[in-house]
Parts: sequence; C-alpha cells; structure tokens
Amino acid sequence: LINSNLFNLSEYEKALLKSITTTKGQYSELLLITPEEIKIPYRLVMDRFFYYLTTTDPKDKAKIKELTDKGLEVGEAIKKIIAMEEMGE
Repeated sequence: LINSNLFNLSEYEKALLKSITTTKGQYSELLLITPEEIKIPYRLVMDRFFYYLTTTDPKDKAKIKELTDKGLEVGEAIKKIIAMEEMGE
C-alpha cells in the first residue's frame, strides 16, 4: 500500500501503517481511511463466533468443514469448535 502511492500518506501515517498488527483470534488492526481521506487507526475485536464465521485461515475453515461434512449447520459447527476450545481440546 505504501509503495503503490494510491493514497497520499505522510511519514507519520506510513509509520502508523507499518505498526499495524494482528493477533490471531483476538484482534486485527487496520488503517481506516474515510472518503474525506481522514486516516484513523482501528482495532477490530471480534467474539469467537464471529471470528470463525469470517475467518480466512485454511486450518480454521477445515475445522468447520469437517463438522459440516458430518451434517452440522455452520453455526452449530462453530459453537461446537468454541465449546471444544473452552474445554481445552
């Protein structure tokens, strides 16, 4: 993004963009840019259900698929995965 020059970023904004991180399963950070080009650092925190509902991680998607292949609906599969995590499985 920085090298693409799609956005006019100040040195501070470039440094801010480089500092953005993700802690899998806890939060994702991003640089929110409004139509007025106001740039705001943003931390997206999701509960476990929404995390699994929106994940792009192939391993997590495989967990869901394994259970849906056994006949569970997606929501049920996610709830089962979360319950298993809480029990330490």
